[in-house]
Amino acid sequence: MKLISADEGQYFQVKIYNSVDAVLKIARLSVLKSIREARITHNDECYAAILYPDESYDFPFVKNAIEVAMREDVTHNYSRARQSMIKGMLEETPNPKKLYDDAITYLYGIDPRAALDNLRLCIEQLLKETLGNSKPLEKQKEDLGKYLKAKGLSREIRTQALNTLDSFTRYQNNNVKHNFKDEYAEMDFVFSMGESLIKVLKL
Repeated sequence: MKLISADEGQYFQVKIYNSVDAVLKIARLSVLKSIREARITHNDECYAAILYPDESYDFPFVKNAIEVAMREDVTHNYSRARQSMIKGMLEETPNPKKLYDDAITYLYGIDPRAALDNLRLCIEQLLKETLGNSKPLEKQKEDLGKYLKAKGLSREIRTQALNTLDSFTRYQNNNVKHNFKDEYAEMDFVFSMGESLIKVLKL
């Protein structure tokens, strides 16, 4: 991948040599929220995506988003397996499952804010359905603690789950709801936190 300067501005050029992968990868690149315009060219050697960054994003962020979209499928084996497991756990709760599915759709570079918003809504809805109340995420800690204790979970697991809920909620409120910044380095960790809460609720 190269960052090139031209009369019409700076752009990234991404070459794709495997024609089987080209259509899928170019489709991923063309819908990135951080890409203002995408042009596709090809010759006998390869395909090339010419990607003009949206001016509201800095170049390191755009470069990282492109790299995420370009990763070979094999690098996502763990994530896909994890996501498949979570979807299986949510089968009996269709509303949270739909929200989780939407979060995954937005996850890789398309709309990171929407991904985190939908993950929050998924956790919030799952807690309401599991605990039998209508409380917002911020007010579920006490009820979750009682629920996990009644399930017979160890003190250590209960403490970790409550700490995870607290950290997840504070991150969402401080970094997503307000003052949102696209931080790809943090997104996978935040998703892991949310998925950990789903797992403990489905024990």
